[in-house]
Amino acid sequence: MAWYLAFFLILSGCSNRPIAKRIKSIHFSSDLSQSKNSELLEVEDCSYKILGRNIIPPPTVYKAFVNASRGGEIRSISNLSIDSTSFDAVVYGKDCFVVKGRGGK
Repeated sequence: MAWYLAFFLILSGCSNRPIAKRIKSIHFSSDLSQSKNSELLEVEDCSYKILGRNIIPPPTVYKAFVNASRGGEIRSISNLSIDSTSFDAVVYGKDCFVVKGRGGK
């Protein structure tokens, strides 16, 4: 019985890969004036897998930015970083793009 658990743990794994770090700012509107009320943001776009097959379409950086802008509520993000994270446990898996930064309105 213990070897089943050991085999399962050998086949599972996670990873975190930085895609972009320390980007000064990105604006979602043409108004480039100083944003106010900055808040910390951590937004992700994820997809899930069962038995290696995606249940929903794979994640994209574009969808992560759309989620980060909160429908136009956030005008810019400064001190931006983008990471790709994944988890795979043979039966279940998860892939994400994570956008982190300070959002301004």
